[in-house]
Amino acid sequence: MPDFKQARVLVDWNNIQARVDEKFLSNPRKNIPPLVLRIQQQVARLLTKVDSESRHRVSLRIYYGWHRERDPTPIRGEFERYRFDDNFARRISKVSFSAGFDFGNELCCYEDLMPLYDTYRGKGQDKGQKMVDTAIACDVLHLSRFHPDMTTVIISDDDDFLPAVITAKSWRAQALLIRVERRDLKVVTDDSLDECVYYWSET
Repeated sequence: MPDFKQARVLVDWNNIQARVDEKFLSNPRKNIPPLVLRIQQQVARLLTKVDSESRHRVSLRIYYGWHRERDPTPIRGEFERYRFDDNFARRISKVSFSAGFDFGNELCCYEDLMPLYDTYRGKGQDKGQKMVDTAIACDVLHLSRFHPDMTTVIISDDDDFLPAVITAKSWRAQALLIRVERRDLKVVTDDSLDECVYYWSET
């Protein structure tokens, strides 16, 4: 058994930022570090709950609409300040977090076609994020298929990620979803999702 079990955390930032901290958008530069800390605390609590005997080494991936065509969005500039920040390297119980984070438009498959651009569009029907949810789902499936010993944690309230979690489970990989808002998922599938869907805790 390795000294550490590896884990990747995929954060659907647009989905959870206001749910976790409604003040975030008023000052992203100030609020990125404390919100990342809260995410790390939730992840440490979850990994300790599902495997209290092991030590984990965790890295974060943040997904958002990072570019309008090829131009970085303003929020990308704020996040760039923290990409390699050593202050994010910390240990919570048996869970160790690496410094900084990766950007989710650089997919885990590391193909030559990376990174993805034009993930934020601002006019008409195209307004909003594009390809972000698909990028998360693809990364979940890639990590589950090619790194089955790694734990993948998604943080999002978006039900679109449930099929990816179920597929990972069918491959005997461990993919877990942390939701902020509670919802009865018995209407989604006949099987219980209790072993792979968990909820944000304020305690």
